[in-house]
Amino acid sequence: MGGLSGGDVPLGRSLLIRLLAASALVSVCSITATAWVVLQTTAVVLSRERGQALADDARVYDTLMGYAATHPSWSGVRPTVDRLAGSTGHRVVLLGKDGRTLADSAAGRDRPFQPPQKATAVIDPLAVDSELSRSTDDGSGTERIDPRAVGRSSCPGRTAYA
Repeated sequence: MGGLSGGDVPLGRSLLIRLLAASALVSVCSITATAWVVLQTTAVVLSRERGQALADDARVYDTLMGYAATHPSWSGVRPTVDRLAGSTGHRVVLLGKDGRTLADSAAGRDRPFQPPQKATAVIDPLAVDSELSRSTDDGSGTERIDPRAVGRSSCPGRTAYA
């Protein structure tokens, strides 16, 4: 009873077992490779989206800063805000220092604006945020006045966009 009888193959030498083990190994490797590719692709996409969002924020900031530097009030800013919203795909809302809405790209829609606790950016041509501005940064990090504001009466305010 203890020996091999009539064509029994030891379990370790069975072709079926070897094929099942090889199939399982291939499956595990392909699942691992697929997961790695998905992870890498997602990381690249998220990085690009973040870069695009930062570029959009910088463009909105720079455009509104240019407007503030060259206009005495915010009274005609609505077309600029609408154009920025259209080009970035983001809602752009400009608030005065008192929190009053000066311009809203989604005004009249069913989505009321809920201002954030802190403004996304402060639009003041005499105090430029070097992290967001493209027009004032000469690499030294010391430029704080928008060059478009020189000799002009500008309109200070604050903005938040969502």
